Amino acid sequence: MKRFITVLLFTSLLVLTACGSDDGTKPKDPEAAKIIENTKKAHAELDSIYVTYDEGNDDFRHESFREMDMKNNLVRVDTQLNGMIYYADAEHDYLEGPEIPEEQLEREHTFAALVLEEFKKISENPFHVFERMIDNLDHHMTVEKKDGLYILTYAPTEEEFTTQFQEFAKRSIQAEDLVIELPKYEEYRIQVIIDEETNLVQSTELVEYYTYAVEGQEFPQQRKTFTKDYRYNEALDITIPDSAERIE
Repeated sequence: MKRFITVLLFTSLLVLTACGSDDGTKPKDPEAAKIIENTKKAHAELDSIYVTYDEGNDDFRHESFREMDMKNNLVRVDTQLNGMIYYADAEHDYLEGPEIPEEQLEREHTFAALVLEEFKKISENPFHVFERMIDNLDHHMTVEKKDGLYILTYAPTEEEFTTQFQEFAKRSIQAEDLVIELPKYEEYRIQVIIDEETNLVQSTELVEYYTYAVEGQEFPQQRKTFTKDYRYNEALDITIPDSAERIE
């Protein structure tokens, strides 16, 4: 079971994270560091955030809705899939949805806890995921200015992506002897659009088209995730229902 959960955590992390490139010794654009710093400061002072996620592949897409009340430390994530809604307060995570078979419950709880933890961190620092994966993040982003917006882009080569993916895999499964391979790469790209005046994120785009393997079993990643409809400092009514099951 421990081995299964390790694989599940690793594959779940890939849904929620991004990979980096090279050693970061030379900035691609010196202005990126200042933009990233200012955006972090702006997000650290927010009272609340609401974001719509548009995710899926070319064949199937769906929207999910994520909101966080920073003042009251409350989170709500509506996946719009299988009726699952995740909640969190200052002490616990919760899962509400249809009755879940016992054999699937641990998987659902593990993934729900991971989603909630990541969204809390991303809400307060929109670069959290990328910084966890990329040393010297500002050294990897290119910057374009257009219509009062900063457009930060990261597009690694196949060699860069493969190297960093393998390093991430090693760090993620240090206590296990799993073999992780990246047999096929097609495309990987991150784009973050920031308002020049407010320093708040307006949208992000993550394109992932590659296949990795765990002990010979392949896991194709064919996904495009867009974050949009950012609403900042609006009053949010997040109430954890009595029917929600607390995740231990």
